[in-house]
Amino acid sequence: MSVWIHHVETAVPERCYGQEDVGKHMLEWTTDERDKRLVRMLYRNSGIETRHSVIPDWGEGFFIAKEDGSYRQPSTSERNSTYTREGHKLAVDLGHQLLAAAPEFSPTEITHVITASCTGFFNPGIDYFLCRELGLPINTKRYHLGFMGCYAAFPALSMAAQFCQADPEAVVLVMCLELCSLHLQINGSEDTILANSLFA
Repeated sequence: MSVWIHHVETAVPERCYGQEDVGKHMLEWTTDERDKRLVRMLYRNSGIETRHSVIPDWGEGFFIAKEDGSYRQPSTSERNSTYTREGHKLAVDLGHQLLAAAPEFSPTEITHVITASCTGFFNPGIDYFLCRELGLPINTKRYHLGFMGCYAAFPALSMAAQFCQADPEAVVLVMCLELCSLHLQINGSEDTILANSLFA
């Protein structure tokens, strides 16, 4: 039996930053000349033009400047609290956007929800809130793939295909949610500077 992807929708957080501006700001957080050269080179050559974030302008209130010029970085708990609040809203808004863009499917026809994310977690999770707030049937089967990175989209689609092959009446909603900028780190490690230039 053939399986199809019927519709694709995307959404990003509302705050948008140019990569060049982000690179300049990262230079302000860097004191070592070698690190500054690395920041310039990576941000200039990343191939990224813009990025979207749930973090307020330049981390205001998220990264707190200390008197010595360093920054207090948010704890994992603080980062995850932001993920919970912002991820919930973004996912549900995207779910409504998807249903509006795919009128051939009624919310009551969705049989499975698969979510994937590696940048945060909460319980009950995104899958639960999608079912509840989109008006999906109470018996919708829910699955979450966590901490597999962006790669999780592929196993999520594979799962969806298997569900549809097993049940010709299945309609599967797959949602991947990553809020990478939450995990921005301020330190001079080469790996951290590289990760920040690509993901944060």
